[in-house]
Amino acid sequence: MNKIWRGILFCVYLLFWLLCFELARIFFIVFNLFCGFSCTASEFFGSLWHGLALDVSVTAYIGVAVIPFFIIFAFIRSGRAFRIFLDVFTAILLLAFSVLVVSDAEIYRSWQFRIDASVLAYLENPQLAFASVSVWRLIMLFAFVAVLAVGMFLLYRLVTKKLFEKLQPERLFSLLFLLVGGLLIIPARGGVGIVPVNVGSVYFSDKSFVNHSAINIGWNFVSYYFKNNDDFGQFIFYEGEAALPSDTTANEFYGRKVLKNNPEHIVFVVLESFTWRAMSYDKPEESVTPKLLSWRDKGIFFSNFYASGDRSVRGIASIFSGVPSLPDYSVMKDPEKSQQLPSLLLALRESGYEKQSFYYGGDVNFANMNSFLCQNGVDNIESQNNLKLDCRTTSWGYDDECMFDIFYNDIQGLESKSVSILFTLNSHEPYDVPLSPYGTADELSMSMNAYYYADSCLNDFLQKMQASPMWDKTLVILVSDHGKLFRSQNWSSLDKSHIVMQWLGGTLEGSFECGLPCDQSDIAATLLSALGADYGKFEFSENIFGNNCPTAFSAYGNGFSYVIGDTAVWYSPDSDKFTPSVSAEIQRKTKTFCQKTAMYYRSLK
Repeated sequence: MNKIWRGILFCVYLLFWLLCFELARIFFIVFNLFCGFSCTASEFFGSLWHGLALDVSVTAYIGVAVIPFFIIFAFIRSGRAFRIFLDVFTAILLLAFSVLVVSDAEIYRSWQFRIDASVLAYLENPQLAFASVSVWRLIMLFAFVAVLAVGMFLLYRLVTKKLFEKLQPERLFSLLFLLVGGLLIIPARGGVGIVPVNVGSVYFSDKSFVNHSAINIGWNFVSYYFKNNDDFGQFIFYEGEAALPSDTTANEFYGRKVLKNNPEHIVFVVLESFTWRAMSYDKPEESVTPKLLSWRDKGIFFSNFYASGDRSVRGIASIFSGVPSLPDYSVMKDPEKSQQLPSLLLALRESGYEKQSFYYGGDVNFANMNSFLCQNGVDNIESQNNLKLDCRTTSWGYDDECMFDIFYNDIQGLESKSVSILFTLNSHEPYDVPLSPYGTADELSMSMNAYYYADSCLNDFLQKMQASPMWDKTLVILVSDHGKLFRSQNWSSLDKSHIVMQWLGGTLEGSFECGLPCDQSDIAATLLSALGADYGKFEFSENIFGNNCPTAFSAYGNGFSYVIGDTAVWYSPDSDKFTPSVSAEIQRKTKTFCQKTAMYYRSLK
């Protein structure tokens, strides 16, 4: 009987980890239920049951990792040494796991996808990585980490304490663990079938939150390292070269004259996280940006416009290089590839716009933004890195109000043709703004305050610009960097990527609304075409006012959407499912666009 206690301890240890994974899943669900997500009782228990597939896989890997120590310490007479070792090993693992669990639950409420190891890139600048979270919320999150880690460790000690006391040196008998280790390969890969277990294996619902709840965050995090990110193989759906799909429907705006004369000054205002739902142009009474709404009929309003990705770095790359995004990939953080992208700013420089400036109230080094801007020919960058302002600051940087003032004053002093860019920041979490018309009861109220504040700052800037002599020789392009879910948690809807774009200024030929589907990558071709410049380098960028109707592609989380004509569809690679159901032709066009994008990035050596 003494010989089997080590085996019993091993089995109990693995069962302990299975229980920990289920407790972590319960924590994730409950945490996000308080953040506006929902699931029924059957969905809750369904996620616990279906998630076991990944739980068992991770548990098997942990078993393989500890088997050598179960064997080694079987030859040592002191059971105390083994207990100390396994205690320390488990404590370290539980602490790391608790940090991962709490971070994942917190990030999910904003990003709506389970985090993986790609988030480590954001920790190159820890101060900015934590800038989205208030001090009190950080304290709460650290408390959750401590409670989870200590609670699970106490559970571990409870279920293993008596077993350590029964261990005896077993020597050769312990070598049977080698056979056990070999057998654990089967549950680790999810069975003996051809296809190993993957994220899609645990999907069982048509609700994204419920499916995401079933994912084992440890498995999701570690599996990132084994993805084929270097050659983008996960996005190759068909054999052979893929041609970009297009909508050959006649474009009702074809040949529409955009500019009455070429502007001397082109002004970009890139609006942080400005989702169309905040502006709410279809329901003005719900708008939290009423002043921006009042400009709707004063220029070209793009009512069916989409973000290319779900991060600032992806949006900026799409706007100024005319390229789409891919799930789990930001080309701007890959200098070797980003320097080979076409550049709207360099194309504008060739058209005579030699003075190019970028303004941002935060740290311009975040996520390799400074490198990208320099590669694209920006010769003047004004940011928190070099500005010393007597101005209120947030965790992200200077308030938008101050930056708009500096931006306006500097623009007024420009004499030669120029491109000036301002990137706002107050409408980013934690929504720290100097006014609160909607109160501070919850995060939704605080986000509404932030949009309202940014809207007021933008409106003041536009009014001053309109009243200045520069207005008649300026084109102003307002565009969001990315969208977000606002007043909604429907992950598979296009609300997350539907964003704001409007062109204003005295050089416009007239005012009208364009309802064609288009995205950030189309800005380059449309603007260069309006200026009479060549845009042949931008193979993904479509002239919105060209012969064919444009389409819109957006990548966010681990999926992507495509809008072509009146059809909009979201595709999840994990479940290989389209929402809503669409024709085989639309399915193929959606995947083909993604594949073409992946093949393009692969080609950039």
